[in-house]
Amino acid sequence: MFTCAVGWYIEHKLLHACQVYSFYKQKNVYFHHDSTFRQKDFDVVLSYYAENPASVARYISYLRNISTLRKLDLRIIVYNKNSKVNNTSLKEVLKADHIHLLPNIGREGATYLNHIIENYDTVANHTLFSQAGVEGITNTGLVKWYSDRLENQFNISVGYMPLVSNDMISKYDCGFHQSGNYRRLVELWGMLEQTLCPPGGQAVSKHKY
Repeated sequence: MFTCAVGWYIEHKLLHACQVYSFYKQKNVYFHHDSTFRQKDFDVVLSYYAENPASVARYISYLRNISTLRKLDLRIIVYNKNSKVNNTSLKEVLKADHIHLLPNIGREGATYLNHIIENYDTVANHTLFSQAGVEGITNTGLVKWYSDRLENQFNISVGYMPLVSNDMISKYDCGFHQSGNYRRLVELWGMLEQTLCPPGGQAVSKHKY
């Protein structure tokens, strides 16, 4: 099941995506009041509730072994929204760098937003936001469409990348698509980019609830 977080624009760009997405911020290093959250090259932020810890640990292990990510200062941050789960034990099983307890309010989008707001001046250069349990994870590794995006398409100049399969991405031309005219996409483009929507096509990732 895929869900989308709402995109917004304040000081740096955050675009919506489905299942997982990357966030890029071009900025100098800032220091937050919490020294554990100094700016890093690449953060993985997972929203956890009751997923199988062994499966989540496997997912984290796969991400740590992605060649492009191994070159960066990778950090795994897990937000646990289940008060019945012990954070210390969960951190040990997942081999995460940081685990934080959050109230079980909102879906994973609320988790991502909390991370951005609480660490606004120290958000990593790139952040991969994801549910702890996602499609594309097998017993032997990430499926091809997932690993290909991270291994072959991601680099430090990437601004936004939806980590979804190709069949979930459609091309729209400022809201126009064969299925209809979606005027809200034009408004979102203006809000996020502070420019008029350029003709020629934009990639839009689908979602389902």
